[in-house]
Amino acid sequence: MTKTVTKSTSNLAPWLALFMGGLFYCFQFLVRVSPNVMTDELMLSFLVDAAGLSFIIAWSNAGYSMMQIPLGVLMDRLGPRRIIAAGAILCAVSTYFFSIATTPYLAGASRFMIGIGSACGYLGTLKLGSQWFTRDKMPMVVSITMTLGIVGASIGGLPLEFLVNSVGWQSSLHLVALAGMIIGAAVLFVVGKNPPYHAHAPEEDHLLVDLFAIVKKPQAWLFAIFGMLMYLPLDLMGTLWGVSFLEKKFNIPESEATVPILFMFIGVALGSFFFAWLTDAWNSRKKPMVLGAILTTALYFLIVFGPPLSIELVCVLFLLSGFFFNGQLLAFTCICEIMPLHASGVAVGFVNSIVMLGGFFFMPLVGEILVAFWDGTMLDGVPQYSAADFQIAIAIIPICLGIAFLMTKGIRETIHLHKPVEK
Repeated sequence: MTKTVTKSTSNLAPWLALFMGGLFYCFQFLVRVSPNVMTDELMLSFLVDAAGLSFIIAWSNAGYSMMQIPLGVLMDRLGPRRIIAAGAILCAVSTYFFSIATTPYLAGASRFMIGIGSACGYLGTLKLGSQWFTRDKMPMVVSITMTLGIVGASIGGLPLEFLVNSVGWQSSLHLVALAGMIIGAAVLFVVGKNPPYHAHAPEEDHLLVDLFAIVKKPQAWLFAIFGMLMYLPLDLMGTLWGVSFLEKKFNIPESEATVPILFMFIGVALGSFFFAWLTDAWNSRKKPMVLGAILTTALYFLIVFGPPLSIELVCVLFLLSGFFFNGQLLAFTCICEIMPLHASGVAVGFVNSIVMLGGFFFMPLVGEILVAFWDGTMLDGVPQYSAADFQIAIAIIPICLGIAFLMTKGIRETIHLHKPVEK
């Protein structure tokens, strides 16, 4: 893949491009985590229990996962500007259809389309950054993108919960969808059409060859499954059941239960800088992965099985859990280091597709466990799950984190590799 360099017409153009891409990442993050503050309303509207709601919401993971590998090819062919704009509009329209869905099947289909639209949020913004900034500015691009993602997670917490209580969940999502349509149109009109650094797609497409090479490597599967298990806290707690779990476990109102989830995402942002430094300071990829896995396992055992704590201590635990989650991100670095440079995009897409597919299986499993231990209590037509029910169901998280830690025994160090390993 070759690069063509053109002169930028404005010093402001790169920053506008990065901001617009990051704004969509912020928006799609808000949409993805929005069910966390409206679980009762959704169960009542779709006449489903925890298992049914989990299955509906999990379809966004399926759509997101499905698009990860084709996404790189599409962005090479069409450019990230048009892909991000299309993703924002699709995400917005799908959010609107989710809000007016009358059956669980239509709701699940809408969430699936939300996942497809959301899939280009992070990778698309980084691709925009690579077209508008020099390579040495990419750490700044990543930091700004992640910060805007945290803003989206923040809006999807207490502000969205307040809006839902004020105007209802459907009207709230109508406003969210309108914002997404505006963002999609703005991307097309604000982001420049001629970035100074753009890559020409290669004449020969190595996609299938590279993908086959990846799936033959046991280490690639170790990285992908490790990443999937480590990501489960963000998927299960950040997207759907975290607020409800905290309400019941620590006997706090919904408005307070959104705060620890926010601290978890803040921890993710802060920890990304620390782990980037740590892997260089230790001259190792594997050791920080082990550190992240063992500490997040310990933290979630305390969160799930520990005694009731003050909201301040709960926030600290969630902040730390997000901070040490970043050992997961090194799985993406590792798979790039065992593959040739030209296959790095496919390699990252492979890992990310497995990571997001985890939520598609584990989110419904949490719902099924809640239903299995439910005592039949209802309130205003909504099933009421106890703290004990949530403790049993959410125990999946520390168990899976513990498995991720055990998997690090089979992970090989990659930081010294100068060529792909064969196995």
